[in-house]
Amino acid sequence: MGLGDSVAQLAMTHPDILDAVSSLAALHMGAQRTRQLCAPTDNDVIYAQAAHRKTIDRLRMIAVEEFPTEQIIILAIFATSFQLFSGGTAKMWREAIAVCQRCLFTILSRVHE
Repeated sequence: MGLGDSVAQLAMTHPDILDAVSSLAALHMGAQRTRQLCAPTDNDVIYAQAAHRKTIDRLRMIAVEEFPTEQIIILAIFATSFQLFSGGTAKMWREAIAVCQRCLFTILSRVHE
């Protein structure tokens, strides 16, 4: 099973993962429309930002120690990717990256125990 298969399987069974994947997909779709000289759809941007915020809120509130490792990693990677692909200049960029770092650090600490 490849990484894409793992992400797809988790996204189909966990709404949090689906939101994270969807936020990045919507951001990508909006960027593609802009490059093709079509008017960017505000709905894509609104959806992408709302789904991303939901992912960050979820990462902020969960007890990482009690959540499956692969789900945390996927949420953090997609949230970080969203920040990078959106230019990394959003108002909540620092907070979002700090939340992702905390989650990933906690997971890495568990691996070394």
